[in-house]
Order: sequence, then C-alpha cells, then structure tokens
Amino acid sequence: MTREAEPRTNTAPQSGSDSLALAVLAALEQVDRPTRSQAIAQAAKTVDPDDLIEVMSDGDNSRRRNAAMEALGRGGTRSVPALLRVLKDSDPEVVMFAASVLGRTRDPAAIPHLVSLLDHADPNVAQAAIDSLAQLRATVAIDSLVKILDRDPGCALPWSTPWARSATPRRWSRWPLCSPTRRSVWR
Repeated sequence: MTREAEPRTNTAPQSGSDSLALAVLAALEQVDRPTRSQAIAQAAKTVDPDDLIEVMSDGDNSRRRNAAMEALGRGGTRSVPALLRVLKDSDPEVVMFAASVLGRTRDPAAIPHLVSLLDHADPNVAQAAIDSLAQLRATVAIDSLVKILDRDPGCALPWSTPWARSATPRRWSRWPLCSPTRRSVWR
C-alpha cells in the first residue's frame, strides 16, 4: 500500500482546529527541548494520527519524524488504527517505524498485527515487531516467537526478560542467550 494522501499545506484557509494542528506539527521540529516536548504532548492529544503518520513517513526530517513517533506512541489507542493501516505500506522503513510505535501505545489490539510481521522479508521490521511484542508483554505470541528463535536465536533478546522466561521457562532453556539461568542485560 502506498501513501496516496498528500500532506496538508498552508495554501488553503484552515479552520481553527486545522491551523492548531499545523502549528503543533511545525513545533515538532523545535530544537528547544521544553517547547518540543510540549508540542509532542499536544500533538498526541490533538493532531489527527494520519497527519502524524505522514510526518513519520517523511525521511527528510528525522527530528520531526522522531517527534511524530513519540506523539503517536503517547496517543495510545487513538493512534492504533492509523498505525495498523501503515503496516501495509510498501516502504519497509515506514512499516518498521509503525511496528516500533505500536508497542509504545500499550494497546493489546496491536498484538495479532505484530505477530503477522514476525515473518516479514525485512529483518528490521521483524525485529521491531519482536521489540513491540515484548513491550506489550504479549505472551500469546510466544509460540510464534519460538518458531523465530529456532531459525535465528539472536533475534529475540527482548524476550529474554524475566517475565517472558517465567511464562514458559522450559522453552527458553534451548537457547543459551535466553536461558533462565543466564544473567540478562535486559533485567
């Protein structure tokens, strides 16, 4: 799926809420941390998540992209539908960013969509899905992750956290990096 909608521009008259959203989106690239942090908090509450997705998809401005990702994560469940739509994007980097942000939303509705990304052709997308599943403590995804671990034991280090090991301790003993007896850097 490609992004068909063009980003909004300032050429047309804007309603009050649209002009506020544009102002907040512009403030996302501020260098001043307090101003930027305030813009991110406001964007999480007021800016349309689809507009934040457009900013996140822009590869030219990493400061705005990272701020948009933070705002989407803070937006929680209100951001999830837009993030799920972008998981079908043709650009693997955009899919990776969306998968990464889904874990920060803390919405369990994202779990089955993240599980479907475990077999993605781009290993960075699969790793982002693994990281988000770990953030969501998605123990329902452990069977899928076990299959991934059998293919590539190094890809699932976030799952070596104590909560994941305690959910299925016998399964983890097959992989030394994830062994319940090994002290993990993830503790």
